[in-house]
Amino acid sequence: MPEKYDLFNTKEAAQLYSSNQPQLAQKVVDLVLNSAPGRDLMIDIGCGSGSSTRPFADHFSRVIGVDYSATQIDLAREIDAGSPVLEYVQGSVYELPVPDSSVDCVLGVMIAQFL
Repeated sequence: MPEKYDLFNTKEAAQLYSSNQPQLAQKVVDLVLNSAPGRDLMIDIGCGSGSSTRPFADHFSRVIGVDYSATQIDLAREIDAGSPVLEYVQGSVYELPVPDSSVDCVLGVMIAQFL
């Protein structure tokens, strides 16, 4: 993974950002759910602390959040510890942790602001 600056390099920064994140509007959740061809696997790229990932836990068999920030991923794992559906992976959106053509839905709601 290329060396980049992690905006959330401390737990405090990650928690502050997470606590100020708006929740996904139900209209957005419904739109995504109505557009997904299946309900097995969803990936949320740029998931941060999981605020955009969490709403889909009851709708897919497996939901993977991917984020560059290890601190954000640690916070997401802490918040959702014990979830049998939610999984968080620190990594690049260019190298997703699943085989090609295996995903029913890809969400990138929170990453757009950082591109």
